[in-house]
Amino acid sequence: MLVAETVVTAAPAGRAAWVGGEPEIRAAEDECEACFEGTLDNAEELRRALSLGESASAAEIVVRGYLRWGAEMVPRLRGAFGLLICDHRRNTALCARDPVGIHPLFYAEADGKALVSTSIQDLLDDPRVPSSVNRLALADHLCHRWAHREGGETYFEAVRRIPPGHALRMSAAGRRMYRHWDPVRPEEDVDWVSEDELERFDSLLDQALDRCIDGGQAGIWLSGGFDSVTVAAIAADRCRRHGWPDPQALSLIFPHPDANEESVQRGVANALGLPHFLMEFFDAVGDQGMLAPALDMARGWPAPLLSFWLPAYRQLGLEGRRRGCTTFLNGDGGDEWLTVTPTYAADLLLALDFTGLYRLGQSHSRSFRTSRLRVVRNLLWRFGARQVIAAAVGHTAPWAMRALRRRRLARAMPDWVAPDPALRHALDQRAEIRSFPPPKDFYMRELRATLDHPLVSMTHEEIFENGRRFGGRVVRPFLDADLVDFLFRVPPELLNRGGYAKGLVRQTVATRFPELGFARKKKVTATAFSRPLLAAEGARIWKSMGGTPALVEAGLVDPDGVGRCIEEALAFRATGRYGYRIWDILSLEAWLQPRL
Repeated sequence: MLVAETVVTAAPAGRAAWVGGEPEIRAAEDECEACFEGTLDNAEELRRALSLGESASAAEIVVRGYLRWGAEMVPRLRGAFGLLICDHRRNTALCARDPVGIHPLFYAEADGKALVSTSIQDLLDDPRVPSSVNRLALADHLCHRWAHREGGETYFEAVRRIPPGHALRMSAAGRRMYRHWDPVRPEEDVDWVSEDELERFDSLLDQALDRCIDGGQAGIWLSGGFDSVTVAAIAADRCRRHGWPDPQALSLIFPHPDANEESVQRGVANALGLPHFLMEFFDAVGDQGMLAPALDMARGWPAPLLSFWLPAYRQLGLEGRRRGCTTFLNGDGGDEWLTVTPTYAADLLLALDFTGLYRLGQSHSRSFRTSRLRVVRNLLWRFGARQVIAAAVGHTAPWAMRALRRRRLARAMPDWVAPDPALRHALDQRAEIRSFPPPKDFYMRELRATLDHPLVSMTHEEIFENGRRFGGRVVRPFLDADLVDFLFRVPPELLNRGGYAKGLVRQTVATRFPELGFARKKKVTATAFSRPLLAAEGARIWKSMGGTPALVEAGLVDPDGVGRCIEEALAFRATGRYGYRIWDILSLEAWLQPRL
C-alpha cells in the first residue's frame, strides 16, 4: 500500500515514503520524487519516448516523464495506478489516479501536510488523522443519494478521494483538483465513430486483454453473460497465442431458475477447453446465508459495503488463488459501455426521430426481461418526455424547477432519516441544484455520469479492496481507458447493431458458441433470487441486532421510524424499492458499530 507524505508550504516541499506490505516503487531525479502503486500498461512505449532502458521502473518513467512534459505527462499514462510526484524545484506536489479509477487514491490534511495513500485505513491509522465519520454522507446513503461533491468526500470527515481520471495539484498557492483524462470534454463536439472504424473495437479489446494478463496464471469469473464470455474467449485465444497458461474459469451457481446459468457456463468452458471450477452460491457464503457474511465483512471494511454479493466472490477468489491464479478477469464495464442507456430516448424525442425511438424500444424488448408496456412507458415518459420537460423548465425557469425539486426531495426523503433539524437542513442544501443544463445531449450527459458519479468510484474501490484481501489482482478489460475512449464515441445505433443490445459482441459470441443461444439471449439478473433472501434473512438479523443503536447514537435515524421502515419492507417481502432499504440500514449499522 502506498502511503506518502508531502509538505506543501513556503518551505521546500516533499517528503515521500512507502510503508506497508507492497514492494517499494519510488524514484528521484533532479529534485523530483515519485511514488507509484499499481500497473503501467504502456511502460514500454513510454520508455522508448523517454530514452530509458528496459529495466526502468514505473516510478522512474513517471519522474522522467514529468521532467520532460510536466503535468501533461499524466494523461499519457495507461493502466491502474495511484501516484504522487513531489517537485522540490517548484514547491509543488501532484497526485493522480488512473483514467477510469480502477486503483484507489485518497488524501488527508494534517498539521499543514498532505498525506496521500491508496488505503483509507492506512490514513486513519496515522494519529494525526481524525477518524470521525461523515454524518452527511452516511445520511445521504440512507436516502439512496450520493452527492457529486468537490473534493471527493468519503465516509470519514478528514479523508478525501482523488476521483477517477483526476489529479490534485498542491502548491503554496493552494490546491486544484482537475480531470486529466476525458474521452470527450463537455465543451467539445463528439467525434463519433463511423461504421468503417468499428473494426478498431476488436483490436482495442485484444490490447486490453494483453494489458490485463501478465503471463502468469489467470482466472476468469465466468458468469455466463455476454461480457464475461467475451473476455473468456479472447483471453483463451491471447494466452495460447503468447504461450501462457490457459485461464481457469471460475463460476458461481445461483440456485434459482431465473438466475442459474450453469449450462451456459459449462458450455463456454468446454468449448474453449478451459479448466472449470463451479461453486454453489450457498457453499461460497456458508451456512449463515447471504446477508450475515456480508455484514461481517462490512464491519471491517473502510467504507460501507455496497454489494452483498462480495463474500461469495471473495470465496471464489480464494479458490482461484488455491489453483494458482494471481490475476482475475471479469466482464465489468460491459453493461456501461456496450449498452445504450434508455436516456437516449430523450434525444430521440427532441429530434422527433420516432423511427429511432421505435428501434430503441425493440432493442430493449429483445435484450432485457421486461414487458413491452414497461419499455414503452420508460422510453416515452420516464427517460424521455419527463427528462425533456424537466430540462426545459429548469433552463428557462430555474426558480420554478428548484421549488419543484425541493418538494419532490422532501417527499422522497424518509421521515426517519436525520431527526436532528440541523442535519436535515444540511441534507436539503446538499441536494440543491445550482444550475440546469440545456435540454439537449441527454445521452452524453448520462455517459459522463458513468465516469464521474461517486458511486462508480466507490464500486471500483470496493472491488479493489476485495482483491487485495484475498490476494489477487482483479482486472476488467472493458474498463481499459483506450477502449472506453473508443466506446464513449460509438453512436447508439452502432452499439445496438443487429437490433439487440451489445451488438458489438453479440454476433461474435453467438457464432463462436452456436449451441448456447446467444443470438437472442436476454440479460439475466439475480434479483428474483436475492429479494426473498433479503426479506427472510433481514428479518432474522434485524431481530438479533436489536435495532440500530449505532445509527441512533450518531443521530442519523429516528429509532421508531427506522423500525417501521424495516417492518414495511419485510411486509412487502423486499420487493421493488423496499429491498435496498433493508440492506442499506443493516449494512450501515454493521459498519458504524465498531467506529463509535
